[in-house]
This record gives sequence, structure tokens and C-alpha cells, in this order.
Amino acid sequence: MGDGSVSDALSRLLEGGWVSILNARAAETWGRIGGEGRPEVLALAALCGQAVEAGHVCLDLNHLTSWCDASGRLLPEWLERDVEVCSAWLESSPLVATAEATDSAEGAEVRPLVLDAARRLYLRRYWDYQESLALGIRGRLAEHSPLDVDEDCLREGLDRLFGDEAAEQEPDFQRMAASGAVRSRFFVLSGGPGTGKTSTVARILALLIEQSEAVSKAGLRIRLLAPTGKAAAHLGQSIARAIQSLNCAQVTRGAIPTEASTVHRALGAGGTPTRYRYDAAYPLPVDVVLVDEASMVDIALMARLVSALPPDARLILLGDRDQLASVEAGAVLGDIAGSRALAANPGRPPAALQLVKSHRFAPGSGLGALVEAVHEGDAETVLDLLEDPSQPDLRRLDPEESDRLRAEVARGYEPFAVADDAPGRLAALEHYRILCAHRMGQDGLTALNSLVESILFEQGAINPKAGLWYDGRPILVTQNDYISGLYNGDVGVVGCSSGEDRSQREDFRVLFEKPEGGPRWLGVRRLGPVETVFAMTVHKSQGSEFDQVLLVLPTEPSPVATRELLYTAISRARRGVCVRAGEEAIRSALRRRVERMSGLAEALESERF
Repeated sequence: MGDGSVSDALSRLLEGGWVSILNARAAETWGRIGGEGRPEVLALAALCGQAVEAGHVCLDLNHLTSWCDASGRLLPEWLERDVEVCSAWLESSPLVATAEATDSAEGAEVRPLVLDAARRLYLRRYWDYQESLALGIRGRLAEHSPLDVDEDCLREGLDRLFGDEAAEQEPDFQRMAASGAVRSRFFVLSGGPGTGKTSTVARILALLIEQSEAVSKAGLRIRLLAPTGKAAAHLGQSIARAIQSLNCAQVTRGAIPTEASTVHRALGAGGTPTRYRYDAAYPLPVDVVLVDEASMVDIALMARLVSALPPDARLILLGDRDQLASVEAGAVLGDIAGSRALAANPGRPPAALQLVKSHRFAPGSGLGALVEAVHEGDAETVLDLLEDPSQPDLRRLDPEESDRLRAEVARGYEPFAVADDAPGRLAALEHYRILCAHRMGQDGLTALNSLVESILFEQGAINPKAGLWYDGRPILVTQNDYISGLYNGDVGVVGCSSGEDRSQREDFRVLFEKPEGGPRWLGVRRLGPVETVFAMTVHKSQGSEFDQVLLVLPTEPSPVATRELLYTAISRARRGVCVRAGEEAIRSALRRRVERMSGLAEALESERF
């Protein structure tokens, strides 16, 4: 980067769109306070902050030559990207602590950046999150922390809940997962749609309750958690259904909770995103914590959760490691599940297991085959299935076929259009949804919501011109509101409750479904941030399922269109999928993988702890 003032160097990155104003100003401030005037170091500091904004835990110097920004651009040529040169600059900087120094009390805490031995640069806060999380997980995996397991009780419970192992013709991975989870204070159960994760974990909870009764006679304090309100409600409902068929005592079924909450709420989130009631000094009063949709949990929240658990509490993570990672920093579930630290050793069974057999799709299901082909990145099979006339529930629309797109949307939202009240419209929303990669642009969320509104307006089903809160507007809650009891991901429909005058717009309220079932009406003035939800981003769709899904991929090349995005979107569907994209766009997305820069997997395997 050569000569030039600090402001000139950061301005070039800022004006080129490689860093935000926030990260440029932060780097400049650190340099002024810490006595670092070299523009090369400050540029790397700003890029480190930008990497976190892009979902990475760190800036891996080994990837500087291949790292792209949100627009898919490589870093500018004038920026020095040689690993050895950049490392030498950072190692000599008063702003940077080495990983080894952070283990000592040499004042490293005042340094805003940390460089580890693998040449990864961290914001200090994210280095602390990673180290805290790795330490907490390793402590639960440690051989010096044995569990008191009644083996006879466990063997009888496994045979009763999963069947006699000797009679099985092939390995029962659900049984293996249950056995491993009971024998470990930390366990990861991953699997795709319909692989039986929820039914397996319900049986795990039954086994843990039976163990508690056999070993200590004490009741077990269990918490069910999920990253969003929608996912929490779905988890509670799924567990409630699963326990009905459990082959166990009624008292055991009654001890399994069916109410779930968000991770934020369980930790006692305060008025700011970083303030929580429970932490290492004041841990959660729990014995077992189950977190569903764990792929959506970022590294900061997962670190806080693990820190807030009592040392002898069990933690079970449930999710699909192949889905999109969290919006915020980290790909925590994937990093943990893929770490060698969770592999079996002589003193412990494996602490992670992947379920692969799907029970959602019937043998020969086209949708099941499509999900598998996307998962494997098999572009030819994906395209063949989408064009196969014998698979009417699988379709592809060419981006130029605007009339076919309108016809597809009209067909998908026909049940919504013919429903004449809010309950009918709310029910119809669960059957069909448009998913997209971006919020803005011609293929983005805003444009697609406007498209649906125009189609339904032409049909006389809704009138968006009547105002923001028009009758029939479907809305998505985008922020947790613990006072009203609404959570990020909740869906409602504007309308009138029974007996109200639909001609009086001031009477309009929003209908939501209670987690336990039944209607809940709220006045629009009680709502926090919401958005129209005929279409939603694929990220927002995680934790939801629909009968039919229309996936709209960007027509222009986009780094956001990845195999993980396709897999997540298509696996939201129960019966059918329509993909609006060109053949090359699908091929390109299947080739492109999400890669989050992180050192968590290695930290879990480190001998430093």
C-alpha cells in the first residue's frame, strides 16, 4: 500500500466499497489511540471488522488473495496480500496481541486485535467469544468429567424406545445418537429434513429423565431453546407430538417440557444486545439444554449460552449443518460438528452424529431426490429433475418468462386470494411461500412482494392502495418483543376479528396464531418492526416449512447464491418446488460454497486448554 496518509489509505478502501464507514473510523481511532500510524496495518484492521460484518469470525490472511466482498469482487490490487509481509506488520503493531500473549497477563486485553499462529486476525471481542466457546465445550467433553450412567437402565430404555438392537438389519443411527447423548455432557445431532432429529431427541430426553430417576431420584430441569420465536414455537409443537407415541411411563412423558423459548429470552436479554441476566457468575438453573436450529446461532450468542451453563449441565445441539449459517458471525454448528475433538476416543463415544436417512419423502420421491442432488452438488440431476414432466411438483422457470412467473405466483397464492377472512388467509400462508436471496433488486424481497400485491390487487383479493395496514396484508415480525410476546419470525395477517366492521380501517388488527394453537389478535400500534411477507429471504425461512416453495435466484451473478442457499430453500418444501433461474445460474450456485473464516474447529482440538 506504500506511501500516503492514514486517511488516504482508509478512504480508498471506503470509497471503493471494501469497508464500511464504521470499520474505517474504528481502525483510524485505534491507530490514533494506540500509536499505530502505518496505513498497511490500519487497512488490515478495517478489513478485519469488515470480515465480521460479512459473517466471518476473523480475517484469515491466507485467504486475502481469494476473499471476495459482498459484490463478489476480489480485494484491490494495490492492497498488499502477501501472508508473510502482512503477518510481520501485524506482529510488530501495538494494536495486535498474539494468541500466546492472550494467555498471559501481559496487558494484552487493551489491544483491539489478536493474531493467532495460523495467521488469522481477530477483533479481540470475537477472539474471546471463540476461546470461551471452545473452552466451555472442551470442558464438557473432558474425560476427567465422568457421568454417572446406569447402564442397565440405559440398555433397557434403548431397547424399549428404539427396538432390540440385535434384531436390526442395519445400524440404527438414531439409537446410536441417543446412546451417545446420554453418555456425554455435550452432543451434536445433525441431519437433513425428515431424518428424525426431533423424534430422536424426544427419546433422548425420556432416557435422561429415566436416568435421573434411577441414579439420583431428583427431577431434571430441562430447557428447550431455539434462535427465533418461530423456531421455538415449532420445536415445542414438534416435541409435544413426538412424546405422544413414546413407549415410556406417563410420568416420564409428563416431565418432558413442550414449551420452548428463544435463546435470548432464556439468557435474560436486557435492553441492549450484550446485556444478559445469566452468565458464568450467575448460571442458568438447568440440568439439560436443547437448542434446535443451531445452525442459525452465531458465535457470540453460542459463547454466551455455553458460559451461562452450570459446569455439570448437558448441552444438546440440534440442526442441519448443511443449511445456511447464521446471519451474524460464524458457522458454529458446522465448525463444531466437523471438529475432530468430537470424535470417539477410548474414554468416550463420539459426541456428534449425522442422521442421513430421510423419512419425510416416500421412496422414489422427486422432491427427496432433488434435495439429495442439491446437497451433493449434482447439477445435471438437479436440472433433469426440474425439467422432468413426470415430476409435476418440480418445475423451473426461465427468468425471461415473466408471464409464467405471474401465473405461478397466482396459482400458488390462489388459496390466499379466495379466503375471505384473516384466519383463512393465515392458514393459506403456511401452504405457499416465495423465497429469494436478496432484499433489494429486481429479484429481491421488495420487488417480489410488490409483484404479489399487484397480482392479488388485480384479482380483487387485496387493496394495497388503502394504506400500509391494508386488509389482508401478511406481515413478518422482524424483532423480538417480550412485552407483546411476539418474536422474530412470527407471521400474522391484518384483518378484523369476528363481528368487526371491515369498512372501518381503525378497527383493523393483526391475527397471529398462539404457540399452543388458537387465534391471537393484536392492535397494529402494539407491533414493533414488521415487513410484508408474501416473499421472504431464504435466511428468514429457516425453521419454517411450506407445502410449496417458489425460489427466485438472482439473474445477475451473486456470491449469495450458493449451494447452501439452494439446499436450505428447497428443503423448506414438503411437496413441491419451483425454481425461477437459468440453467447456468443453478450450476453456478451449486459450485459456490459458503466458507466462513474461523478458527473454532482448531480451537476445539487445541492442547492449550
